[in-house]
Amino acid sequence: MNSDVKKRDIFISGDKSILYTFSLENHDLIGNIYVIKDLKNVGVSLTSMNCFYDQKDGKVIAIGATDGTVFLRKNENDIKEFHKLKKRIVDLIISNFGTFLLVACED
Repeated sequence: MNSDVKKRDIFISGDKSILYTFSLENHDLIGNIYVIKDLKNVGVSLTSMNCFYDQKDGKVIAIGATDGTVFLRKNENDIKEFHKLKKRIVDLIISNFGTFLLVACED
């Protein structure tokens, strides 16, 4: 078993579009990353997150934002804009095996 699977982390985000990673074992801050780096998106907040563990990519996190953007984080420092909807993302669900990403947005 990969040692990363045993590691328990918690991911927290908020108004400043920063994704924080904390260890649940010792409560230390493991790292943080700015999800939205582009200055034109100032004022955009992160609204929802969901994640799963993939054998190839490790922890994969889907992140939704108030401007309708969906981001995917596949490793510690790689966040890519995945999709852009017209309204605020309200929920994200990743299927058990990472096959599907379900995204709900406001009407």
